[in-house]
Amino acid sequence: VDILGPTGLLTSVQAGANPPSVTVLTPNGGEVLNGSEIVVSWTASDPDNDSLTFNVQYSPDNGATWEMVAQDLTETSVALDAINFVAGNQARIRVWASDGIHSASDESEATFIVPNRVPTVTILQPGNGVTLFVEQSLNLEAEAYDVDTGSMDDAQVQWTSSLDGVL
Repeated sequence: VDILGPTGLLTSVQAGANPPSVTVLTPNGGEVLNGSEIVVSWTASDPDNDSLTFNVQYSPDNGATWEMVAQDLTETSVALDAINFVAGNQARIRVWASDGIHSASDESEATFIVPNRVPTVTILQPGNGVTLFVEQSLNLEAEAYDVDTGSMDDAQVQWTSSLDGVL
């Protein structure tokens, strides 16, 4: 395939006449993915021995919706940070293989579980090393984020003190 522009040939893509094949190995169904990483692996081949690139998609809802989680890979596995995966009790992985012209995909044989993750919290105020005097006011500020629900509002954040309890 030649791609032409106003000034002539921009690039060429070559591939054999046959599409590649790909098979998802893990996760492939029944797993509960509790770890900090989700490792996706697959096998792939091309009858024309063309070089292959891969894209990985994730669905938390048994394939009703898909999200791209890795793209333009050349290896047959990838370790992804689990904190970026929305929780799902009917999760699936789909891997696309491309030889530059033809593509093929495979998805996990059955659903697996990505459990709900603990939100992340960053304390913005007070900063490290702040000294307060008796009777001085203290401003508290934090950012809280949950991959499943997004930014959390003030009512969902609770401040506590080891001396005074809930603030």
